[in-house]
Amino acid sequence: DRAIELDPAFSAAYSGKGSVLSALRNHREALACFDKAIELDPINSQIRVAKADALIAQGNLQEALACYDRAIEIDPANSVLYGGKGYMFVTLGNLQEALECIRKAIELDPANPNFHKSKGLLLGILGRKNEALE
Repeated sequence: DRAIELDPAFSAAYSGKGSVLSALRNHREALACFDKAIELDPINSQIRVAKADALIAQGNLQEALACYDRAIEIDPANSVLYGGKGYMFVTLGNLQEALECIRKAIELDPANPNFHKSKGLLLGILGRKNEALE
């Protein structure tokens, strides 16, 4: 609160407060903080990811997915955003869409072993075991 008092236009203060409130399971107030941070810094993709995490905790998966979509529009070269969106699709039960997101993450960051592991797991679940072993 003190950082916000000192600089009411400091988006990171609202985002940080939102993260703390979310950790305390006060998701309603956390979302209000994330919304204010986004208002102040609309091109910060990480604030949208933090908001998505709070929405996930509330069970609002569709709105969380929309946050990932907007974050990717802002920062399309960020492989981690595609990985997070892939996780969202797994949670929603859409494994094919999840696989497409992971493939995009690998395209952007081919040296990240976590993405390759996720791809293998998804392919295995989808019954494509030979591809999963690649």
